[in-house]
Amino acid sequence: MTQSAAYALSLRLLGPFRLEVYGNVVPDKNWKSKKALLILKYLAARYQEKIPSDVLIDMFWQDADFETASRNLHGTVHLLRKTLREYTPNGFIKPPWIQFGNGLYWLEAQENVFLDLQRFATSSKKSELLEEKKPRQALAACLAALELYRGSFLAEDLYLEWAGEIREYYHKQYLEIVLRTSKLLLDYEFNPKKAASICESALKHEPYLEELHQMLIRSYISMERFPNAILHFNAYAKALSEEFGLEPSAKTKILLQEIKDPHFRERIKPTTAKICEREIFEATLSRFAATKQPLTLLAIAFDDSKQARKYTGEILSLLTKSLRKDDLATQWSPLLFVVFLSDSDKKCALLIQERIYTALGTNLKNCCRIYSHVFSTEGAKKISDLIKEMTEKGIAR
Repeated sequence: MTQSAAYALSLRLLGPFRLEVYGNVVPDKNWKSKKALLILKYLAARYQEKIPSDVLIDMFWQDADFETASRNLHGTVHLLRKTLREYTPNGFIKPPWIQFGNGLYWLEAQENVFLDLQRFATSSKKSELLEEKKPRQALAACLAALELYRGSFLAEDLYLEWAGEIREYYHKQYLEIVLRTSKLLLDYEFNPKKAASICESALKHEPYLEELHQMLIRSYISMERFPNAILHFNAYAKALSEEFGLEPSAKTKILLQEIKDPHFRERIKPTTAKICEREIFEATLSRFAATKQPLTLLAIAFDDSKQARKYTGEILSLLTKSLRKDDLATQWSPLLFVVFLSDSDKKCALLIQERIYTALGTNLKNCCRIYSHVFSTEGAKKISDLIKEMTEKGIAR
């Protein structure tokens, strides 16, 4: 059973229009009155409103006199209700979805109605509210919204005058969701491959939105696909120049400069890291903290001691291969491995974190979490307090 089949009435307007009644698809060609179908689409698009009959008359019978138009409206709504009833299986409740009262018409979008516009708006708002404090839940809401967006609002009705403004509204909402999703995938989920795929799809609909190009370039950098990032920047710069006589913004150019900087690549290049005892690790970090420079730490945490013991050797071997020669790692506790990332800002830390996560086998990914954080050492906190703060407040893969 599809998601839509679980509802008495299902209306999808993002992308090609699709109507289902108790799981039965109602093809557009089966409508005896095209205006009845258009009124259904309009009421669904304005699901939060009650529409005066005068508005419907002006929109669909603007050339008729008022009395004739009123009769036509009444007859068309009757055909609309009749069509919905005809597709309702015998023995099933036939809810009065199209309501009328006090000269107003509306779609009764209750619990037994699936309306993609309504769910898209709910998921979009939820992702916005949760983005700062609960990014994992925000990402889930973003992905739910993207799944609902199958394309432009009423894609088959591009020339409907009343649909243009609504189409533009949902298109902008879609782009905001794409950018929010990509940011969360890069910064919290460490999944640049999925972020790149989402951005590439969005660029087919909005090829000149610079924030999308920036996110895509960031995704390529996170995957260490530097040639792809450079090629994409060059293609975007060329298109922008030929179409508008403009150049990419300074923010976009900085991304390219980072890629071309040999020092940047050297900073994330894996060599052989040192593995040491906790006492040596803590003493080294204490000396570094005394310099008042930002301190970048990465942690791999287990919840189960049996799993931690089982994979200790594999984790230490992976860290040795994935980290750089000036990095330092230790088994801080039976459940926690901690790494000091030398000469690393947040961007470098995320790239290394992604590299480690990618190298984890499926079993390891299911039983451990990875954190990273850049700390200020001005407050003279103990190293143990910083590590505790990172694992308690950090957001792990």
